[in-house]
Amino acid sequence: MAKIVIVGGVAGGASCAARLRRQDETAEITILEKGPYVSFANCGLPYYIGNVIQQEDELLIADTALFEERFRIDARVLHEVTGIDRANKTVTVHDLKSGETYDEPYDQLVLSPGAIPIRPPFPGIDIPGIFTIRSVPDSNQVKSWIEMHHVDRAVVIGGGFIGLEMAENLVHRDIKVNLIERDQQIMPVLDREMTAPVVEAIEKNGIGVLLGDSVTSFEQTDVDIKVHTEAGRSIRADMVILAIGVTPDSALARDAGLELSGSGHIVVNARLQTSDPDIYAVGDAIEVTHAITGQPCVLPLAGPANRQGRIAADVISGRERSFRGVQGTAVCGLFDVTLAATGLSEKQLEGSEIDYSAIYAHPNDHVGYYPGATPISMKLLFDNSNGRVLGAQAVGKKGAERRIDVIAMAIQNGATVYDLEEAELCYAPQFGAAKDPVNILGMIGSNIMRGDLRITPWEEIGKAGAIILDVRSYSEIAVSPIVNQGEVKHIPLNELRDRLEELNRDTPIHVSCAVGARANNAVRLLNHRGFDASLLPGGTLTLACLNYCSDDGGRTTRATPARFDPLVALHEAVSPLSGLPLWLLQEIKADGILKEYSLGQSESVTLKASAISDILVLGNGEIDVIEFDQVSRHLSSTESKRRPVKLSSHESKTFYARTPSTLYRIDQEYLDFFGSWFAMVENLAQERPDLEAILGDMRRPSVFMNLPLSNVQEALKLTTVIEARAGDEIITQGDTPDNFYIIIDGAADVHEVGLLSDDGAKLVNQMVSGDHFGEDAFVIEGTRSATVTLTRDSTLLALDGEDFKRLISQPLDDHVDHNTAKIQVDQGLKKLLDVRYEEEWYEERIPGATLIPLPELRTRMSELDKDQDYIVYCHAGKRSAVADLILKNNGFNSAWMLEGIREWPYAVEKGL
Repeated sequence: MAKIVIVGGVAGGASCAARLRRQDETAEITILEKGPYVSFANCGLPYYIGNVIQQEDELLIADTALFEERFRIDARVLHEVTGIDRANKTVTVHDLKSGETYDEPYDQLVLSPGAIPIRPPFPGIDIPGIFTIRSVPDSNQVKSWIEMHHVDRAVVIGGGFIGLEMAENLVHRDIKVNLIERDQQIMPVLDREMTAPVVEAIEKNGIGVLLGDSVTSFEQTDVDIKVHTEAGRSIRADMVILAIGVTPDSALARDAGLELSGSGHIVVNARLQTSDPDIYAVGDAIEVTHAITGQPCVLPLAGPANRQGRIAADVISGRERSFRGVQGTAVCGLFDVTLAATGLSEKQLEGSEIDYSAIYAHPNDHVGYYPGATPISMKLLFDNSNGRVLGAQAVGKKGAERRIDVIAMAIQNGATVYDLEEAELCYAPQFGAAKDPVNILGMIGSNIMRGDLRITPWEEIGKAGAIILDVRSYSEIAVSPIVNQGEVKHIPLNELRDRLEELNRDTPIHVSCAVGARANNAVRLLNHRGFDASLLPGGTLTLACLNYCSDDGGRTTRATPARFDPLVALHEAVSPLSGLPLWLLQEIKADGILKEYSLGQSESVTLKASAISDILVLGNGEIDVIEFDQVSRHLSSTESKRRPVKLSSHESKTFYARTPSTLYRIDQEYLDFFGSWFAMVENLAQERPDLEAILGDMRRPSVFMNLPLSNVQEALKLTTVIEARAGDEIITQGDTPDNFYIIIDGAADVHEVGLLSDDGAKLVNQMVSGDHFGEDAFVIEGTRSATVTLTRDSTLLALDGEDFKRLISQPLDDHVDHNTAKIQVDQGLKKLLDVRYEEEWYEERIPGATLIPLPELRTRMSELDKDQDYIVYCHAGKRSAVADLILKNNGFNSAWMLEGIREWPYAVEKGL
């Protein structure tokens, strides 16, 4: 009769014991477990802490009594094995309850010691209230601490499975959480771009996510713990959870002379035998083989541990079994999002010799016509040589894990994208679609393998002179345009056949839509018509994910759908910004004109104006504004209208984040100009309708920022539209100036010959649509300082030189100073009209003024009296000058006030 001793229970050891008994009724089986439970669900520990699982007993899968009564297995808890005598085939056992030490003989020994949570030697690491989670007693300590210390704030360190699950469950207990992850992404089983919707989901639930930062030390204060980080953050918490990872508990094997890997894991063969053939090892402590690459790896998950225990039992019982290895199939649920993965990630493949393709799709979990359909963001990796499936990832509210399970079995059986294309899966309207998401991935991959479809990775967008063709609708473009340094062409798919003459057959075309389906149709159409077209996989939704996690903001490409950009909500809620196009906000943010401050929960920033008119607006979250050590205002993104906070240069304000929050800061005068510019363009369009779209799309209208807008309007009426060809030299260095130019649609190179150099003409700049040139010679009354040559066919807006000189001359409109305005209003000769936004009106206003914000002036003109003379004012004068133009064009007698309320020397009213 064989004597088998198993060191450690839980998934590997307990499953091995039960399987042994089913295979051999005569064997003598002993489990030695140093903890208080022989078999418990350690994957359920975060949910036990979060009170999702209410009772400790619900975590216990089997106790010692069950092993004895059902299996006649001697399971001993609180028995720690401290040594292995391989020569005499005994283990030394320490009874933690009685203190007795004894030797236990074995014929075969199974090691299932598991792993130990990493607890780095940070200064302050032993402060009470800093925990790791590995066992039921660990969980009970955390639960007790929460209840005894009335925990309100916690920091979780580590963004893997345990860290994220712990963060979610602490939120379930109404605890405010900050999560710190050293890497630039959470959840390392996913590729970085696939984590974007996961981060969005956890941030929406109030968790502050701090990526790319690591803890340096802990500090005990009188009331809490301070967590100090490498980036200089200091985060206060009542409790800290360490979820940094685990290290193998392999000391017993090491001391027994068994072979270990470089990482300290126990080396086993396919039969799960260690370097001693009578000693087996399973679970988190062993090194395994990756089923796809054949390379050594580690995977501390319960599923593989359970299977390893069964296989070791079969081998001990004389069966011919071997462990096939692991492929990394895993799933995690966070709030309303599920993420799942199997096989290799692109991060792993980038270091291999496998030639692979990565494709994306964003199908619904079931047909759209049945209520409740939600998208699943999916990524598939396959071998370009034969179509073999290498890995897949999915994130969605429903159905992600089901699709990954299907693909996991496909990988296990060596399936290809052709097999996914033909997979016969369950379909009913509430469960899927006739083309299941798995089929869709297979169809895309099969099209690529057959040569019917060519893809261009997003990192190659616009390279090699390619144009980007966006085939989405006009409304989609308005919400989330693709902005790229190369050429972006917009032709909706339904118009493409009729507008092919707008495309060049000799130029590569990179095609995109929202998720890839329409772009695929466009690529096929273009290729049939002789164009060189390829697909940007997964559309702008994939691009948004890539940009979300990019270190450089997506290289030169930006896409900003509402789901990832708080600017979208800000644009709708804050009046000073809602009058501007969304693309402009995105551009000035990218240029640093609109400054962004991202704060984690309980973080703060103290600001003082860099100019006299800086304002600050809340993008998302909840913020307390602190002045003179007192909370003066509370800001919340749940408000339908968000009033800006003014900053001044003589006093500072502190912004304390109650929840993860984003603040935006901009110079009020800069904002005034842009608001005035678009109002001026709208007004100008009454006489020159062709200019409205042209000027409204200018990338840099700030060229006119310091000019009187009345002059700008009058000059622009005189502009002409000209068409020019690639290679045309529009201006030549040294020539007398003739016109000022704005590029409406096109591109140009700027070359300059240096006065002190014989090197010839050098490329000093490249211009694209929306840029302007030619004003320098007019201003200094000199000659052209550079040569501008078009690099493709272009449309330009030209302004004659004499008209440009009038543009920069004295104002053409009527204006008054503060003293004149005060006298005329006090004498009843004129009335004041305030054209600022409501938020500014609430801050302060001139007594007796009427408020009509500039964007509403045209629609509310009936509220004004044409027999009354008006003096119009705003913050600094830009908007009031445009309002004056609008009023005059509609028959009113008006003037505008220089310098606005900013420099008003008399009394003002404040507040509501």
